[in-house]
Amino acid sequence: MGATASKPTETKVFTPSTSINVGPSLINQLDNSIETDYIRSQYTEKYIQEEVSKRLDALSAKVDAEFQNNLKKSLKTEDEDENVSFSKINAGLIELNEKLTNKESSFLKLSEGVIAAKQEVVKCLQDNKGRPLNCWDEVKNFEKFVNELK
Repeated sequence: MGATASKPTETKVFTPSTSINVGPSLINQLDNSIETDYIRSQYTEKYIQEEVSKRLDALSAKVDAEFQNNLKKSLKTEDEDENVSFSKINAGLIELNEKLTNKESSFLKLSEGVIAAKQEVVKCLQDNKGRPLNCWDEVKNFEKFVNELK
């Protein structure tokens, strides 16, 4: 039971509707070809990879050009159509910062101890970005100097 097929299988032969004449030279050429299916598949894979690489490079160049163009538009140096440019904003901020520094120095005449403590706090905060609690001693020292001024 199960050792032999219950129905004999029939061999099907398909005959083409048109005659196929292949010359012996073509058959010999195909037989003598040193390329195997594996080598042909490697050539095909290499060709596909090169084409994909070319298209990706072209797309990357296009995207890069668009980005550069948009960046140049957003960082205009001149004021056009009553829009504020980056350079004008930057110049205004620098000017405002200088004015505030001058006003601050005219209001308070700080002692050298306060100035040194302030610089220590600023330096500590810059060295410990994201970790302001590491500068607790410097802040307490600064507060002590400021309280002495009052």
